[in-house]
Amino acid sequence: VIHYFNLYVRSMHEDRRVIAPPQTIISKAKMRMVKLFSSTEQFSVHIESDVMNHPQLTSIVKSTGGFSGREIAKLMISLQGLVYASEGGVLTATMVNKLVDIKIDEHRMKNIRFGNSETLSSTKQIDLSSDLE
Repeated sequence: VIHYFNLYVRSMHEDRRVIAPPQTIISKAKMRMVKLFSSTEQFSVHIESDVMNHPQLTSIVKSTGGFSGREIAKLMISLQGLVYASEGGVLTATMVNKLVDIKIDEHRMKNIRFGNSETLSSTKQIDLSSDLE
């Protein structure tokens, strides 16, 4: 879990490069498109100190026990998207916990759909319309 967190989420916090549009001679229309879809502003990521601390990491590892490596990677990619979608690029422990709960429920539903050993009574209902923050 911590490997994928470092790979997909913490690396965003540490990578502070600025991506600038190319400096080649291009038409005015292309220049407008470049300005529209690229930003020279730096996106700042702030990961709060209680994110992926020992108690939270232990809890996540226990609750994602049946996950494949691919599912854990997809969980961390979802966390990355959550950081980009959050107000000011802030990642909190509460946001992580809510997303992990959603991914656990998706995993359980997948197991039920494909006939794995879990039963419908073991699934927890979640409100997907709730705000992740």
